[in-house]
Amino acid sequence: MLTWPLICSVLFAEALIATLFLTPMAKRVGERWRLVDIPDPERKVHTAITARSGGLAMAGAFFLVLGVNLIAAFALRDRVPFVGPEVARFVANVPTVGWEIGALLLGTCVAVGVGLLDDRRPLPAGMKLLGQIVAAGILVSAGIHVRLFGLPDWVGMVVTVLWVVGLTNAFNFLDNMDGLSAGVASICAAVLLWALFCAGERFTPALLSVFLGCTLGFLWHNWFPARLFMGDGGSHFLGFFLAAVSVLGTYYQPEGDTARLAILLPVIVFGLPLFDMVTVTVIRLSQGRSPFQADTQHFSHRLVALGMRPPRAVLTIYLLTFAIGLSGLALLHLPPAQAWVHLIAVALIFAVIWLLEHVGRQTNGGGESPHGEAKED
Repeated sequence: MLTWPLICSVLFAEALIATLFLTPMAKRVGERWRLVDIPDPERKVHTAITARSGGLAMAGAFFLVLGVNLIAAFALRDRVPFVGPEVARFVANVPTVGWEIGALLLGTCVAVGVGLLDDRRPLPAGMKLLGQIVAAGILVSAGIHVRLFGLPDWVGMVVTVLWVVGLTNAFNFLDNMDGLSAGVASICAAVLLWALFCAGERFTPALLSVFLGCTLGFLWHNWFPARLFMGDGGSHFLGFFLAAVSVLGTYYQPEGDTARLAILLPVIVFGLPLFDMVTVTVIRLSQGRSPFQADTQHFSHRLVALGMRPPRAVLTIYLLTFAIGLSGLALLHLPPAQAWVHLIAVALIFAVIWLLEHVGRQTNGGGESPHGEAKED
């Protein structure tokens, strides 16, 4: 009998294998199309021209696996005898959410396309931002937006656009060391998958299973020393998709016993990428520079300045992301008083991160020494 855990496991395995297979092909495509990262001794560690077309492999595998399985599920919905009633009921409802699925896929395509254009020839920051807003607008036009207690829908729509654009840029900023952005995205996706599955959702965990297979498949090629970079096409894929799926999810049921603080779960799960983006932006603006000017002001670079080797700095950020995500996960199951305790614990973790950043900033001076793979944000 087909069950949802089995389906999610199969989707994950398919995406993992597809990405492992497509990544070397994406590398060759990137080299041919000149989607490459040129060495820069002042800002970057790598000394060889490296393709940054990994986003093609992840996005390609995602669309391939999702498309094939959606078509197969719909075509075989009445012909597979060992499909359980819960799965059959979901498959029968797929056409009713076709518009939302289409908007999610189209928005993802637009976001990835903007990133690939920037990889080929750097776009002005304003044009890049406009493309991200258009991608977010596609979601909103299909009714995919945040719904806030007692507030009109247009407020939720504005919040959704800000959330999607912010998280897209957060993962773009986070792509500054080998394996960092893909690994953090994998951890966030795994925590979000578990949270939504426990909350009774089925479609979003299935989507996240495919996504998780894609990111881990790419991480195999992107770990130190990276044979391929994801580029802006890849970071846009990570940030946009995770933002969109987090909006689709439901975290608080008014009739339950959990606190309303549960609606903060996505903010907590993605807290570290968002925190890094905000702090780096504030630092750059305070120095009179563009927030999109690449440097070594990121948290990962602060850890390296404190004496860590880049792989250990990345693993440290993995552990912090996982710890923060697990603390947020508890909000789904706790009454208000205990939920506030966990929220305070999360705030204390960020206080420790801020202290490490502050010490690293003093150690690193102006943040101009080339630790890790700094790139244009």
